[in-house]
This record gives sequence, C-alpha cells and structure tokens, in this order.
Amino acid sequence: MVLSNIFSETPINRQEIPQELLDIEDKQRSNPLPWKGQFSPQFIEILIHKYADKNSVIFDPFLGSGTVLYEAGRFGLEACGTEINPAALILANTYKFIPISPRQRERCINCFLARLKTDIWETMPLFQTIQKELTENDIIDKVVYLAVDNEEKLINILHQALVILLDLENKKVTYSRVFTIAKNLATFVLNLPYSEKPINAYNADARNVPLPNSSVNLVITSPPYINVFNYHQQYRGSTEALNWKILEVAKSEFGSNRKHRNNRFLTVIQYCLDIAYTLQELLRICSHDSRIIFVVGRESNIKGTPFFNGELVAEVASQVLGLSLDIRQERTFVNRYGKSIKEDILHFIKVENLQYYFTIHQARTIAVEALESAYPLADEQVKYEIKDAIDKAKKVKPSPYFDLQRSQKIIEVINQKEEIYV
Repeated sequence: MVLSNIFSETPINRQEIPQELLDIEDKQRSNPLPWKGQFSPQFIEILIHKYADKNSVIFDPFLGSGTVLYEAGRFGLEACGTEINPAALILANTYKFIPISPRQRERCINCFLARLKTDIWETMPLFQTIQKELTENDIIDKVVYLAVDNEEKLINILHQALVILLDLENKKVTYSRVFTIAKNLATFVLNLPYSEKPINAYNADARNVPLPNSSVNLVITSPPYINVFNYHQQYRGSTEALNWKILEVAKSEFGSNRKHRNNRFLTVIQYCLDIAYTLQELLRICSHDSRIIFVVGRESNIKGTPFFNGELVAEVASQVLGLSLDIRQERTFVNRYGKSIKEDILHFIKVENLQYYFTIHQARTIAVEALESAYPLADEQVKYEIKDAIDKAKKVKPSPYFDLQRSQKIIEVINQKEEIYV
C-alpha cells in the first residue's frame, strides 16, 4: 500500500463557503469558556448553518470545552460529544443547562450560590482581632468539598465548573475570586440559549462511544494533532483536587508529545491507529449519508521533521475505511502568539453499505509510508530514529482506551474543619 495522494489531488474548495467566513475575518464572538485549542464559535456557527437542518443530530468525538454543543444549542439542535479530559468535560457539562428551563436554571443557581454563601462566605471573620481567618487551603477544601459532595447533578455541574475555573495550581484562591467566578458562571448559565433538544457530554473515548448505531448524522470535530501539547496539563491542579488521576487519563490522549519519549516518531504510527479506530466508530454511529467534518492543523513537527495531519487523516479514511474525501477546504487564522496557522477542513460522506471493519496492518502501513516520505526531509541526526520507528511499526499498539474506573481515585469525602475560629 502506498499513499494515494487523495489529499493533494483534491482541490481546495473556495465556493462552498466563502473564504472570508472560514477565516473569520469579521470576528464578533469569542469562546465563553477558557480552554486552549478550542473551536472558534463563529466557525462552528458557519458549518452548522451550511450543513445541518432542523432534524440534525450533531456529534463531536473530541468535545473539548463544548463549543459544538453551545452552537448547536443556539440553533435549537440536538448534539452530544465525548471527551476524556476531565477539566474539558466539566466545562462542557455546563451546556447541559441548554435544555433546562430558565426557571429551573435559576433555582439551581440560587442553590449553588446559597451553598457557597453558607459554607464559605458566612465563615468570614467579622472581627479579625478575635477570629482566625480561613487560609487559602481552607477555602480550597471547602470549594472542593462542595464539588465532590453528593448533590443534585445540575447543581454539582456548577460546583465542579467553579473548581476548574479557579485553576487551583496557577491562581491564588481568595474569597473575592471565588465569588466573582461563581457569579460570572451563574450569569453565563442563565444566559445560555434555551432549546428542548437534548445536549449531552459523555466522559468516554472517541473509539468507544456510548451511542447506538446510526444515531447521528453530522460530525464536526477537531482531533488532536501529532506531537500536540499536553491537554491534560490544563487546570491540572483543579482536576486532581477533584480526585482525577490525570496521568492515567493522559495515556489515552492521541498524538501527545509526552508519549514515546525514547523515539517520538513512533507517535506517527500510533496516531494513525487511533484515527482509524475513531473513524471506524464514527461510521458505526453515523446514519447513511452522514457528513463527517474533521478540522486539523496542517502541519506538525517532530524534531524538525514535518508531518501533515490532514494528509494522514485523509489517507487513513480513504485507504483503511473506504471513505472518499468529498470536500477539502482550508482556513487561516492568527493564534494568540501572533503566528499564522493553517487548518485543513476535510469532509467525508458515509455512503450506503460502507463496511467499517479493517485490519490494523492497513493503518500501520499508512504510517510507515508517511515516515518513509518524511525521511528525506529530516535532519541527518534524527534519520536513524525514523528508521527505528519503521522497524518497530508492527509492535506499536493504539493508545490505551480510556477507562473511567482507572482514571478516578476512590473518592473520600473531604472532612470539613469544624473548629475554624479560635
């Protein structure tokens, strides 16, 4: 098997959607939740407006903080997604309030704020000369206790989101900051669009989705890239405070640069395997004629050697799963560091009677071809690593599947300190 060049031979389509819209030249909205590597909401709005209808069920297997859920809610559409990163999932869970009536949202928010006021605010010292003020650790203990304590699910979503947004490892936790973030979170939830259509976020692997066959008809997603930064480091202190084993979760991340430190070129092989199994699962849950849209950063580098993510995804989709590349688009934007970034937008269509079973050897072969193509472009001092990766290709396995049981500590209720004042 050799690379088919389906990516390079598919011309970039600039008619389907005007380029200035894809590039968001007129940026009017930003993401309401802070998360690195997330979609621009206007970009998702454009895709949903173009490719969805009132009966669409939208799915994002790499949900992040949930931009696809938010935009689907604005259109009054059903949507769901999977995410293994606990911090991202907790933020995305806030969009579960979209199908909740404004009256019930207000009740949940009032309970959320009342619990904070009772457990934290009312313990503030009135007379500091005779009362001992809570330390930062005391405040953290109380906020975390409220988030892990058994409570109504919707209210618990708010408490957990508060812990994440406090970013315990990197930001100082004070009374003022706790209540400022809590009130901003409350306002955000109150102002979410209302729709009767379900909105769901699942703590699950993109290769093992808790949905029945043929249950979605539009996929919009941006998978991790090769040698991508470590998503699990975002809000790590907060997630660990909520009893997550972050390094256990990280084992299931695709393309992470923490993997294969002895030879990072092995990441290319594992990435192709992971993408193949993801596409296989998408074909299972997608109905006939579903559109599957992958948005991928054009280029990744391993030790100065370029790899083209869109090309790899297109080759795996075409040669391993039999998907044809229906449309290829691109977009350009400037990131937070002032660097111009290109992304490829790849559209695949699930045709009738498409078989979504494959042998793992097929996906490995694509990766080996990519490594062989990269070899002439590599620095001399790393070429031996590429050869080594090719030699070891048959031994590379997919990333471990995410296991919720292994990824959480046994939750022990945090004992509140009863004697706060002296």
